[in-house]
Amino acid sequence: MPKISKSTKFARARSLIAGVTKHLSTQKTFLLRGEVQSAEALVALFQSQIDALNKITAAHVALRVAVGEEQAIATRALPIEASLKVMMGTRFGWTSATYRDFGWAPPKKTGPKTAAAKVAGAEKARATRIARGTMGPKQRKRSEKARSRV
Repeated sequence: MPKISKSTKFARARSLIAGVTKHLSTQKTFLLRGEVQSAEALVALFQSQIDALNKITAAHVALRVAVGEEQAIATRALPIEASLKVMMGTRFGWTSATYRDFGWAPPKKTGPKTAAAKVAGAEKARATRIARGTMGPKQRKRSEKARSRV
């Protein structure tokens, strides 16, 4: 089923209600898709579609308002959390149980890399540059000259 916009659905349902009311209200019943229908039942069906679309619109607006409120609160809370994290780390220690009670992991220990780690990192960086085709300005010039010769 193709995606139909809400505005199109609203317009269709309103037009269908108007058409049924204008042209089919004199008929008691008629057969649609193997079922006996009345004009009132059709109007009620299309009106319920309009009501459902209105609920969706209201829920969407409420969601946007709630997300906006949360973002405003987060904008205020994030710097306070960062300050609290530093305060608790300096007061009780970065690896203390009190610090971890707040849900923070102790900071990673940084230190000098081993020779093997440096070699592995260099190989990985080289492989990434080859895979992505990344070149510096001098490499690019050499590559362009080589292409122009061919």
